[in-house]
Amino acid sequence: MATGTITSLGIGSSLDLQGILDSLKKADETSINLKKENKTNLEATKNEFNTINAKFLTMKTSALALSLGSNFLDRSVSVSSSTVLSATIATGTDPGAYSATVNRLTTSSSFKSTGKAATTNSVHVPTVQKSANGFADTTAAIVLAEDEVMTMTYGYGTNRKTISITGGAGGSTLDGIVSLITGDSENANGASTYLTATTYQDSETSLWHLQIAPTSGGTGENNRVMVTYPPATTGFSADPATFSYTMGDSDVISLSVTADTSLANLVTQINEDTNNPGVTASIINTGSGDSPYRLLLTADAAGEASRIVVTGQLTDLAMTEVNGSGFTMESDATLSFTSPKIIRESDSNNDIVFQEDNGSGYTSDITATIADGVYQTGSELAAAVETALETASAAYGSSKDYVVSFNENTSKLEIQEAGTLTYLKMRWDQAGSNARDILGFTDNTQTIITPAGSSLNASITVDGVEYQRTKNTGITDVISGATISLIGAGATTVNVTEDTSAIKEYITSLITTFNDIITEIDANDDYDEETQIWGSLAKTPSIRSAKDILLTLLGTEITANDTITTYFDLGFEINKDGSISLDESVLDSKITSSFDDIKTFFIGTTAGTGVTGMGDLLNDQVKEYTQSSGLIDSETDALDDRIARLEEQIEAETERLDKRYEIMAQQFVQLDSYMRRMESQQNYVNQIFSATKDSSSNS
Repeated sequence: MATGTITSLGIGSSLDLQGILDSLKKADETSINLKKENKTNLEATKNEFNTINAKFLTMKTSALALSLGSNFLDRSVSVSSSTVLSATIATGTDPGAYSATVNRLTTSSSFKSTGKAATTNSVHVPTVQKSANGFADTTAAIVLAEDEVMTMTYGYGTNRKTISITGGAGGSTLDGIVSLITGDSENANGASTYLTATTYQDSETSLWHLQIAPTSGGTGENNRVMVTYPPATTGFSADPATFSYTMGDSDVISLSVTADTSLANLVTQINEDTNNPGVTASIINTGSGDSPYRLLLTADAAGEASRIVVTGQLTDLAMTEVNGSGFTMESDATLSFTSPKIIRESDSNNDIVFQEDNGSGYTSDITATIADGVYQTGSELAAAVETALETASAAYGSSKDYVVSFNENTSKLEIQEAGTLTYLKMRWDQAGSNARDILGFTDNTQTIITPAGSSLNASITVDGVEYQRTKNTGITDVISGATISLIGAGATTVNVTEDTSAIKEYITSLITTFNDIITEIDANDDYDEETQIWGSLAKTPSIRSAKDILLTLLGTEITANDTITTYFDLGFEINKDGSISLDESVLDSKITSSFDDIKTFFIGTTAGTGVTGMGDLLNDQVKEYTQSSGLIDSETDALDDRIARLEEQIEAETERLDKRYEIMAQQFVQLDSYMRRMESQQNYVNQIFSATKDSSSNS
């Protein structure tokens, strides 16, 4: 039931008392309804302020972006051939075009072994067997008892020979065993023997031992020697072999490989070695021939810094270089610096004659002259040779990069070329110079190396300058500001250009938001004669004036340069309806031809004239509207205050009116009750009069 309403009101009096009460209340509510309508209008204005503020903030974002010089430093990079390399570019990099040729990719050093028929085959076949126990002499001590049998085998498979000897009367000494083996008929191989037995004295213990070896001195399974039934006094075993290698600057890694270690077990031994410097051993199956299984030794890291050098081969598993082979010319002889090396012209030992082949044949002789000096170390001598080679190559016009080093592990001099040549020939047999002798190159036949494709380093030539790197990806020090990744050999062009797409987007965004603001203001700042309603912005001149202020800014001149002075120079146009349009062809042309001038137009200058740029001007102007305590914020606060006051007034007046009509409703109830009694009395009187009248008529 509404306030001031009683559903039975008027029933007793037959009067429309409720209707009268409602009409009176409706008339009294006119003031409240006007306040509610005013509150609704103020809320609509506040919502419109929020809408305008959001559009101003969008414009401010673009203006702020255009005022920051960092946003004009975006760069893009393109590569003419994506199969050669890829590139990313850093902000602010100088634009430019670079001619690049990837000569080769970096690879990991690797060695591959000779083949085995199975992974279980031995990599160290025992061909020499030695007695485990030693004896004081070779003539008195009994090693093989009387009638005791000692059995040995020689060879492998169907070609295996079995030699058995029996201890003589009273037993056989070491010398006796030697005689028995030598004279045994089963050991006879024509005029020679299959096995040779000898004695030797251990230098540490001075004890004598028996050694059994193939008379041929050969290796491999065909020369396998086994003592299948040794004397009870001693066992026999084969010495372990040594497999050694280096990787980069690591110390020599040596592995003791016991007899009959399998190919698979050697792989495990290499990989699990605690001194492993970063080499992975694996078995590959070539799928061809009777011996398809090979050991592959690969450096975990790529490039020359991780080059593997096998310094100690296994007799039964020869290793050859796969990746990196042929790149280094190594001296034949080791170099000793117990006394210094003296280089001087008078000794005719300072000239190196060589020839370079770029792919079209050898050049004529190029003479490199090592500086006279007394060289105390291998590294000093290597540096002098490297300087001599590079100086001579540059004088000839080739300007090749040479790397000369002294290998401390092998004590040999190593000469390398950066890998841009097809062939390099050192003329060690050149008459009139004995530089080869002092450098350790005594073999006249070692004259040519083939650098092309054999270096482990990646090679890239940029604008005629060749660079070597130990990786293919993430290369940051070849093209300034660029990070490149090498993909494949070939030529390409790397173009670094200014990326203007973001700047154009910021500029076009200004037009879009400007027109949005104008449209929004125009739609809400007039009196609608048809609806007879004022727009929500009609009574806020501070907001309505924003359109004129922005239009004025469009025409403001910035004197930071002579090419772009106003927005109109960028293709802005004012239409008849006050909106702004853009001739994109003009903007595109200016971006292409005058991008630096566009930059100074928006960010201004700090030196000399100190001109404030349009980006800051627009940003500062829009800030007047959007900042805390700005125009919109102040207007919104004022609206909130007015809305709050109206809400308080509406609440108070509604409460007073409700109380008033509650009282009036009770009064109307009393009136209705009184009227009902009066009507009842009147009916009673009327009944009396009616009865009296009827009585008179009947008489």
